[in-house]
Amino acid sequence: MRTLSFLSIVLSSSLVIIATLPGKEPAAPNLTNQAWALRNSDGLLQRGDLQKIVEAQNRRDPHLIKSALASPDPVLRARAAFAAGSLQDPILLPALEALLDDSEPKVRVDAAFALRQTPGADSQALLDHLRKEVDPDVQAMLLGALGFQGDRRSYHELLNLKLSNQEVPLILCIIYYLQRDIVSQEGIEAMLALLDKRQASSIREHAAYFFYTLKRRQLKDPTLATRLAKIVHSSNYQDPAIPYLLRYLASCQRDEDLALFTRWFRKGASLRARSVAVESIGAFISREPARHLLIEAIKDPEQHIAMTAAELLAASSDLTEKNVATIKMALKANHTNPSTHSFLWSILWKHGEKAYLQNLIAKITPAEGPLLLTALSAAPGIELAPFASQIEAATTHPNPQVNLLTGVYLAERTARDPSEKSFGAFHKFLTKVRDHRVRRDALFELAHGLQDKLSGKEQAARFGAYYKMLLAEGDHPSAGACLLILGTTEDPDALPTLQSALAHANPIIREAVQRGLKLYKNGTTKPINYYILDYLPFLDPDWKLLQKYGRHPEMIFTTKLGDIVIQLDAEQAPVAVANLIKHIEEKNFDALHVYRLVPNHVIQAGPPGNFGYRIRSEFTRIPKVEHSFGIGDLGKDTGSQHIAITHLMRPHNEGKYTNLGLVTSGRQIVKTVNFNELIEKTTIHPDPESAE
Repeated sequence: MRTLSFLSIVLSSSLVIIATLPGKEPAAPNLTNQAWALRNSDGLLQRGDLQKIVEAQNRRDPHLIKSALASPDPVLRARAAFAAGSLQDPILLPALEALLDDSEPKVRVDAAFALRQTPGADSQALLDHLRKEVDPDVQAMLLGALGFQGDRRSYHELLNLKLSNQEVPLILCIIYYLQRDIVSQEGIEAMLALLDKRQASSIREHAAYFFYTLKRRQLKDPTLATRLAKIVHSSNYQDPAIPYLLRYLASCQRDEDLALFTRWFRKGASLRARSVAVESIGAFISREPARHLLIEAIKDPEQHIAMTAAELLAASSDLTEKNVATIKMALKANHTNPSTHSFLWSILWKHGEKAYLQNLIAKITPAEGPLLLTALSAAPGIELAPFASQIEAATTHPNPQVNLLTGVYLAERTARDPSEKSFGAFHKFLTKVRDHRVRRDALFELAHGLQDKLSGKEQAARFGAYYKMLLAEGDHPSAGACLLILGTTEDPDALPTLQSALAHANPIIREAVQRGLKLYKNGTTKPINYYILDYLPFLDPDWKLLQKYGRHPEMIFTTKLGDIVIQLDAEQAPVAVANLIKHIEEKNFDALHVYRLVPNHVIQAGPPGNFGYRIRSEFTRIPKVEHSFGIGDLGKDTGSQHIAITHLMRPHNEGKYTNLGLVTSGRQIVKTVNFNELIEKTTIHPDPESAE
């Protein structure tokens, strides 16, 4: 077989990631027809010996994993290597590197995956194995490992390595190097060559993402901008590579590019291209023509476009009285996209239109809880007394997510203005909210906002009183949160309460106070809300539940726009999948709101609070591609029940979050769902091919 160097491959490739030949309808996306290195079934749900490896992975026990890496059974070796990717323990590196010589490709690919995830892997050894490796899946994973672990020397050697049909893995490898600021002009030239129109669209899109990553690393070159602008000018409006190139050009803020962004906003064929063009116009917001374009965009029916424009306008200090009047007129005439309202209301409030917003809030009914909190948040410092009954209705709303929105709003307000009046409103919320999990989240939100103001007797007394109140009610996790917060006050008055909790009968209280005392002694090393799960036990895998639903259960979000269907992988992320199934069976995922929406990035949802446990991070071989589905967290091993769906590929997030599935149906709904959109019902269906 003819082999080519990377720099010559860029001119001859025709690789396509997912079959998209002209005249052929591409297969519906799922976890078995994608072009990444698939992890084929190893029978985990039926094999007790494999399950023991997963349990050791969940305990973070490297010794059992190391023993299994030497098993005579290749299935056990592969599972142990895959588990090592979640442990990320350097003690396993020698055994993993030895497995790169294993006779079984399935073992080698999992070993390469684990080496990608584990700091300290030998980049020269990875490069040497890549030179002699013949299996394409193993080659692709070794390239990923090099991108994550390689040094500058291996980067330069890689550019001249001879491989065939590995264009996209090579591009991703170069992107991973770039994430660590390893880049060269030679590598940039290779990526430019891959933008050639003769390349497959998937290759061009990945190469364009390289330049978006350059922008993220704040590496700007006017000469390069000129070359990229020429490519954009000559491209058609369907080109999937263009949004990433527009983002690079926007970071350069060249005067001549405003007309280019305007053209793509008005004529781009895809939602992504148009919304990125609007985002790029924001780089020129100090100019009146750019502000006119953004005000035009807030009326766009596509909510990603309108929301992007509104957020840019709200953050600007350049708006004129005429701009504000135009925005107010558009709001009153109902010509604006509903996704823009929180931003537009904040503009009016900031520019003196206080009566307008007060009248609007007064008309919001108790059933419109999210709208109430959105409007109040747009009016910082607004007097709450006239809206006390509406706030109480939101506090006791039957949907706990509305309760949480209320608690978060009151916590943020109190943190901005820690007066007795503000604390009084928050205390009333604590006594009236029905869901204990919501209280716990609100307490941490308050502590996070007050982090620089938590020291001293006043806060020690306040959170000590909260602790006693919550403990008397039997709300141990919330009381535990107060113990952590008491530790951060570092006040001697907090010490008796902390010490008395050491002998408490409840294990959550004992665990929480140990961490509270550690914070009292050493102070915080991370934002206070990152400690929210530190004192809770880790969830164990539920094999019976997983056997009931099979390897690829389907999770279905029902919205007013239709169903979003997500295929999960229980063999790659058994704890996370069992956790979601449990929540769905208990109806915790019904009546959810989308609480975070970042256009061209992600949507997030999940029931509020935590449920008395946390889950370990399970790093999988499902990449961060468009419409991938994963767990939202605050860092390694802090996952719970919050989920995220990506709008586009995010290779810079590879290896950081538990990725456990893929949206297989309803992708257009993912693109159009609005902030605070209601997920009416969530159901889970067994895998038809493997369910009992």
